[in-house]
Amino acid sequence: MYSVILTALTGLASIIISNRGVAKSKYEKLKSRIYEIDTNILRKKIKFIQNYLWPEDSVVRANVSICLILMGFKRIANILIPLCNKWIVDDLTEKKSFCWELIAFAFLLAVLSGGGFSSGVLRSLSNSAWKKVENYNHLHMEVDVYNHVLRLPYNWHVNKKSAELWEIVNRGTSSVEMLIHMIFFSLGPTLFDVFSSLLLFYNVFDGTLTLLVFIIVVIYVITTGVVCKMQDRQQMWKARGEALSLRADALMNYETVKYFCNEPMEADRFKEATIKYQAHDDENKILRRVTDGVENVVTGFVFMLGSLLVAYKISRPGSNMSAGDYILFTTHFTQMISPLSYISYVFDSVWESFCQLGPLIELLEMPTENQKAIGFVDSEIEGSIRVEKVSFAYKEAKVLDNVSFEVPEGKTVALVGPSGSGKSTIVRMLYRLLEPTEGSISLAHNDIRNLDLYKMRSKMATVPQDCVLFDDTIKYNIGYGRSTATDEEIEEAAKNAQLLDLINRSAEKFETKVGERGLKLSGGEKQRVAIARTLLKNPKYLFLDEATSSLDSCTEKQIQSALMNLCENRTCVIVAHRLSTIAHADNIVVLKNGKVVEQGNHNELLAKNGLYSEMWRIQQEGQGAKMTGEN
Repeated sequence: MYSVILTALTGLASIIISNRGVAKSKYEKLKSRIYEIDTNILRKKIKFIQNYLWPEDSVVRANVSICLILMGFKRIANILIPLCNKWIVDDLTEKKSFCWELIAFAFLLAVLSGGGFSSGVLRSLSNSAWKKVENYNHLHMEVDVYNHVLRLPYNWHVNKKSAELWEIVNRGTSSVEMLIHMIFFSLGPTLFDVFSSLLLFYNVFDGTLTLLVFIIVVIYVITTGVVCKMQDRQQMWKARGEALSLRADALMNYETVKYFCNEPMEADRFKEATIKYQAHDDENKILRRVTDGVENVVTGFVFMLGSLLVAYKISRPGSNMSAGDYILFTTHFTQMISPLSYISYVFDSVWESFCQLGPLIELLEMPTENQKAIGFVDSEIEGSIRVEKVSFAYKEAKVLDNVSFEVPEGKTVALVGPSGSGKSTIVRMLYRLLEPTEGSISLAHNDIRNLDLYKMRSKMATVPQDCVLFDDTIKYNIGYGRSTATDEEIEEAAKNAQLLDLINRSAEKFETKVGERGLKLSGGEKQRVAIARTLLKNPKYLFLDEATSSLDSCTEKQIQSALMNLCENRTCVIVAHRLSTIAHADNIVVLKNGKVVEQGNHNELLAKNGLYSEMWRIQQEGQGAKMTGEN
C-alpha cells in the first residue's frame, strides 16, 4: 500500500516538475532519495536503540513501566474529556440540570491530563520517573562509546579528526535519547490518540466524518514520510562536521596561525564551510515549511467541512444528535489535531535522529584492538625480543624492508640512522600499535600477536619523541605511569628525572597545572615529566624514542645517568639521533631507507668505517665546532 502511494506521489511530482521545466536528472535524484532505504543499516539502528528502550537494570525497567502506565491513564483521560463535555452540554441544554458531579469529574480529568492546566499531574509524574531512565541511558551510552573509541587501533586514531569525531559522538548519543523520548512520549501516544479518535468518530458519528479525519491522517503521514526522505541530512551534517573540524584545527594550531598572520584566512575558511552547511539546512527548512503550510490548509478545510456537516445533521428534523455532539466533534478534533500536527515535527525529529545515528553506528562497528588473538598464548611476558624479517608499508610507501635483529633479555639495543629510516615505526610495532605487513616480532619465541595485548603493554614503557601531557597537574601526569603510586614514589620519580627544581619554583608544587597537551611547559620539561612517568612504571621492557632530544646539553647529561640506571637489567630499545647517548649500547642497529645496513657495538661499527662511522665523525666535528665557538 505504502509503495503504491509513493509511486503515485512521485509520478505526480514528475508531471509537476516537468511542467515547470526542471531537469529530469534532478527529479531522478529526488526519486532515488525517496526510495533509497538501506534496510541493513535501518535494522542495525533499531537493534542499537532496543538496548536502551528496555535497559537491563530492574529499577530502570520499573520506571519505564511506571511511565507506560501513567501514559495509558492520560490516553484514557483524553478520550473521556470530550465525552464529558458533550454530556455536560446535553444536561445543561436538554435536561436543564446542574450536573456538578460531571463537571467536577471533567475538571479532575483535565487537571490530571494537563488540558490547559499547567503540564498535568500525570505528565509531571511520568517525567519524574523518566528522568531516571534518561540518566541511566545517558551514562551507559557515553561510557560505552568512549570505551570503544579508546580501544580503537593506533592507525584509526592517527587518521581521525578530533572535532568531527566528537561531533559524531555527541550527535549520535543525543539522537538516541531523542528517539527514545519521542517514541515513548510523542510518537506512541500520538498514534494511540489518532486511532482512538477514529474509533470514537466511527461509533458516535457516521463513516463520512471518520473518512474525513482518516484522510487528514493519511496526508500527514505520507507527506511527512516523503519530505523526510527528500531532505539530505547526511550532507548537511557532513558539512557541519567539516566546519567544526576546521575551527578546532585552527584553534589547536593557534601559534602557527599567529606566526604567519593567517587569522583572516582561517576565519574565511570557517565562514565558507559554515555557509555550505547553512545552504543544506535552508533547503531542508524550506521543504519543511512548504509541507507545514499544505498540511495546515488541508486541516483547516476538513475542520470547517466537518463542523458544517455535524451542525447540518444536528439541525435536521428528527435528528438523534444533540448540541453536545457538536461540542464533542470540535473538542475532540482539536484535541486530536494538535498532536497530529505535531507528528510532522516528531517524524522529522525521528528521521533526523536516525540520520545522525548512522555515523555513530559505523564508529561502533570499527574493530577494536584484538586483546587476545585466535592463536592466543597465555604466557608470562618475559624473554628476549626478536624482530624477524619485518617489513611495513603505509599504503604503497614501504617504511621497513626485511628488518631483523634481536634484543637479548636484560640488554640494550640502539636504533640509529637518518630521519625517515623507520626507527620510530619499529618502536610502535614493539608496542603493537602497528602490525608488520610481513615478518614477525616475538618475545621468548612467542609471536606478540598471540600474547595478551594489555598484559604485554603493562610490562612495557616508552618515552616518545613528542611527549603529550594531560591537561591536569604535574602530579597526575607523573602518577599516570602507575595509578597506585604513593606521593613519596611520585616525588622520587620526579627527583630522578631532574624535575624537582621546576616543581619547587611553582607555588602549587606538584599541583601545578601543565595546560592542554602540556603547553605551559617547555619541550624539555614535558620530556622530563614523561621520563618520570616511565621511571614510576618500572617496566621490564623500556623503549626510549629520542628521549633526550628536547633537552639542553647540561640537563641531558644529568638525565642520561638516570636513564642508564633505568636500563640496567632491563630489556631496552633506544632510538637516538645523538650517537654519544647510545655508545654504551650492547648492540647498535644502523638503518637506512628502511633496511638494516650495519649491526654491532660502538667500537665494531667505527672499525667498519661505514654509515655509523660517518655519522659519528660528522657529529663529533659539529660538537667540536660548537665548543670552539663557545670558547
